[in-house]
Amino acid sequence: MTEVYGYAVARRVLWYCIFAQLLVIEFSEFVISYPPSAVMSNNQSYVDVLSTAPRLVLFGTLAMFAGDIANNYVLAKMKLWTKGRYMSARSSPRPYAGKY
Repeated sequence: MTEVYGYAVARRVLWYCIFAQLLVIEFSEFVISYPPSAVMSNNQSYVDVLSTAPRLVLFGTLAMFAGDIANNYVLAKMKLWTKGRYMSARSSPRPYAGKY
């Protein structure tokens, strides 16, 4: 994304992703606090699973933020080293180039 649209757009997309993850936390907290249906027999399982959302979002956000910064830095340096050529070296390679 940085290669085509630049740092500003890539950073804006990163902030949109972080905002979406915060919405997931709010939604999970709402679902946990909302009383279960009368036919619901095992609400504690949902509470156990959804109560981990804040931790998962926190660490996911940190990983996404650090990965985005590192990726943008490395790709920008590669672009300078190659003088803007060899875009295929900066884009993702195919994971398996052989026959299936």
